[in-house]
Amino acid sequence: MESFHGGRATRVTTVLVVDDSEDSREVIAAVLGRAGYNVLEAPNGLDAAEILARQSGAVDLLITDSQMPGMTGPQLIKHAARMHPLMRVLCISGEPSDATLPESTPFLQKPLDLKILLSKVQEILIERIIGDQNAATA
Repeated sequence: MESFHGGRATRVTTVLVVDDSEDSREVIAAVLGRAGYNVLEAPNGLDAAEILARQSGAVDLLITDSQMPGMTGPQLIKHAARMHPLMRVLCISGEPSDATLPESTPFLQKPLDLKILLSKVQEILIERIIGDQNAATA
């Protein structure tokens, strides 16, 4: 999705939110939507994998619950990385940590402080931009 600002085309950042808790998923999606992100939602890892397979444009960030029935967050992260290798990930969980997460995966514990969530999302996306620029100049 592109929009034009000051004569320049800018792409809207797309975030996929995956959580089997409908309340949690809807709150996160609403906050991100109000912050200007294009938000896709899935109630579980299997539905998220289908969305990622259908998605023609880039998915910039995957926010996934760690513990879900069917396909867990860590399983989804590995699957998604094959389809969208540049996509960044943020894992969320009600548990203090998850040893099955890929090393260095950003993590926030539920219940989420929405200001911290937005700050973490921005931090992850800025790191992506910096990483992409460094790769382009190398």
